[in-house]
Amino acid sequence: MSFGRKNLRLKFTRKGYAIPVYLIPDRDTAIIQLAVDYISAYAGRPLYEVNIEELKMLLADERLAEGLLHVLLTHFYKPKIQVEAKDVRKLRIKVFELVNKLYKGFVPSEKRGEFLQILREKFGIEDENILWSDEPCERIIPQRPKPNPLEVIAVYNYEVLDTIAVHSFELKIKIPLHENISQSLTHVAELTKLCKIYGLIPDLTVKNNLLTLRIQGPLSLYERATKYGERLSYYLTISQSLLDKISSEWSAWFKLRTRKGSIDVLALSSYMKPMMKCPKDYKTLISSIALRELTRKISQLDVEASTCVTPVMLGGRIYIPDIEVKVNHMKVPVEVIPYWKEKYVKARLSSIFKVISKLESKPILIIDSRYKCKVNYRYVVHCKINHSRVEVDYKELIAVLDKIRKEGR
Repeated sequence: MSFGRKNLRLKFTRKGYAIPVYLIPDRDTAIIQLAVDYISAYAGRPLYEVNIEELKMLLADERLAEGLLHVLLTHFYKPKIQVEAKDVRKLRIKVFELVNKLYKGFVPSEKRGEFLQILREKFGIEDENILWSDEPCERIIPQRPKPNPLEVIAVYNYEVLDTIAVHSFELKIKIPLHENISQSLTHVAELTKLCKIYGLIPDLTVKNNLLTLRIQGPLSLYERATKYGERLSYYLTISQSLLDKISSEWSAWFKLRTRKGSIDVLALSSYMKPMMKCPKDYKTLISSIALRELTRKISQLDVEASTCVTPVMLGGRIYIPDIEVKVNHMKVPVEVIPYWKEKYVKARLSSIFKVISKLESKPILIIDSRYKCKVNYRYVVHCKINHSRVEVDYKELIAVLDKIRKEGR
């Protein structure tokens, strides 16, 4: 969960782009320890007692203080309500009903002591503040061992990346290709398929040995979508090892929204990899196990099918399908499109249709049946897709394969 664009610390360069200010263990451990000590001193007390202005003065950096407070209270000292919120709401309704019955909706100041005594006797309420304990500011900061400053630094740095991703129009990963391009393309295929299974929409281009992986950001795809932005930052975090295998000089650039438009931000690179840890794992829209299972089901229909695909060079664009099947001795690409949101499916289809006209062998589209809009295309198969399972409509699939055979592809 990002801590908000207004608390993002950026360093602007003379070349017109920005670099995020990450925390560095050797430089910032002491100041993080100050913040941890400050918050831990409020353990067992309600959230409203925390004085953010005091923390800002202590750290001498308003944005850092706000960001660290968010990280500490979200991931390390998450405030808890004293009783179940449902029980508090029920109790509050009963108290209001009693006020209406005894005092016609308002307790006079001279009757306050009398009413509090009635609450003690009837409901066992010793402290009237319990009636509002489900309010965020009334929640109690838990007592726990102090977290290691290095762990706080890792989570804070991830939240910096996540904040950029959530407020971005686009992610662009630039990867120079030097030697052994064919081997690099194998890793590029893995990188692209990883992007797809997390519900992101990739577009691969290559020019002058510079490979560029463009991924639509949440602001260009959904206008505003925190979950998509979170998946974008998570994907970039877990794909760094793959990027290192492809090239020793990669860089990841976001187009970040600003008040006056946008600015390019160099978020990560092979030379800038800060200590970073995602505090949670994200499920894929469709797992690699489900793709392999789907491949096995297609193979039962007397066709060869494999998830090991061959990247297709289309001028300056590279096309990488999810699965490849062999029909009439020709390789036919297969695209598997799970359902997340209707806009996601439309955007994914749009990116596929951009390359279909250039493909010699037209792909088979396997689309989640929850997508109700009509797809004007010859080779469509509908099925039920969830994270770990794909239920194929064999009748549709056999009809599409027969159509391809008859057309002599």
